[in-house]
Amino acid sequence: YHPSSILTLGTALMVSRGEYPNAVRTSPATANPVTYEEDKYDGRGIDFSAAWVPTGASTFNARIGYETRSYDQNSRDFSGLTGLLGWRWQPTGKLSFDTSLLRDSNDGERYVGNVGDSVSGGRLSNSLIWNAVYAATGKISLNANARYTRQEVVNPQEDGTSLSGTVNIRALALGASYEATRWATLGCTVARESRRT
Repeated sequence: YHPSSILTLGTALMVSRGEYPNAVRTSPATANPVTYEEDKYDGRGIDFSAAWVPTGASTFNARIGYETRSYDQNSRDFSGLTGLLGWRWQPTGKLSFDTSLLRDSNDGERYVGNVGDSVSGGRLSNSLIWNAVYAATGKISLNANARYTRQEVVNPQEDGTSLSGTVNIRALALGASYEATRWATLGCTVARESRRT
């Protein structure tokens, strides 16, 4: 909905269903072969968003939502608020900066080989993200990115309970891209990331 030329309002509904075929260990670690069970989840959410362009150089974005996700197995259920505050500033035609505060639930999974073959899932992330882009020429762009994320993780156990903790992630990246043709762009990025649990 566009109440004025500088303001846009929106809403979105979300329904998701997912399945992990081999998510839960069903036999002790010493058993051979080890067997697993599937884990399914259902998610629902609603978002309200706004974009405000007070000047030609600045754009502000905001989003607030509520999301729930329930699992058949383990105790990784989530319900809570998510949101985004963003500011894009373009002081010149070649230079732009983006700053964002992000609170997001995610279902990222990763294999943890030395912890009883368990699965760790990210449940909620709070991030501060800064990005800069400089258009050196009509075809070459340079970019820099910095990010700090504090993520809650859940580690399901064989008895149906879960261990929880946090991961602090710091990342820096520098990159460049070259628009070789109208349909192909080449890019290279160098990044450093540190994690502390």
